Amino acid sequence: MKHVFSFFLMLLFSASFFAQGEHPFRKPMTGPTLSQQNAQFYPGSRSDQFYHRNGIMRLQVGDEFIGSSVAFFTRGSNRFQYGMNMNMFTVSTGQRLLDDYYRTTVSESALLIPFWLSLKIRLHSGDSGNLYPYIITGLGPALGLKFNNASGVLNSLTHIETEFGGGAFVGIGMDYIWSEDWAFSADVRYNYVRFNNPLGLSDEYKGVSFAVGFIRAFGR
Repeated sequence: MKHVFSFFLMLLFSASFFAQGEHPFRKPMTGPTLSQQNAQFYPGSRSDQFYHRNGIMRLQVGDEFIGSSVAFFTRGSNRFQYGMNMNMFTVSTGQRLLDDYYRTTVSESALLIPFWLSLKIRLHSGDSGNLYPYIITGLGPALGLKFNNASGVLNSLTHIETEFGGGAFVGIGMDYIWSEDWAFSADVRYNYVRFNNPLGLSDEYKGVSFAVGFIRAFGR
């Protein structure tokens, strides 16, 4: 339930986010292309135009969690991009004693939802190939939702425990721009999230994760 619920929310949130491209059954419209529009309003190299404004959707996997994220970035000065990330991580929070008579336990899990204010730095600019390495970091508040995995979907949704906290991450990765509007992206990150009170058995969640996904560039 926890993985399905997490991915369903992320897909619902990001459906409109990536639906700004041309519909496959719509008649093409005549006019300037995205690169021509960007060249007119935001002059620079092809990569500068691509990184002017884009959105990212990723799958992120770590040792103790799995999740997904959506992000929006806009280009600042030189090779800098500033953006906003929303992640959803599902983690196991251990087991809880169900009652003293039967001495049975039920597993519990949590959904971590950090909101990262992010900075992405390309390590080189210009049009020297299609590969663009980068450093990325971010910090911000986080929401934690704890579920009882043995209580059913409806009962879990009506018995959610919430905690508030914050965290940060830092990572390094690579973008591969294969078309005017699209790129493949992958990076490795170290994540740290801490809550005011324990969410399950712990009040902090940290570790290395691997993220892969796609970038969609948007015109001005």
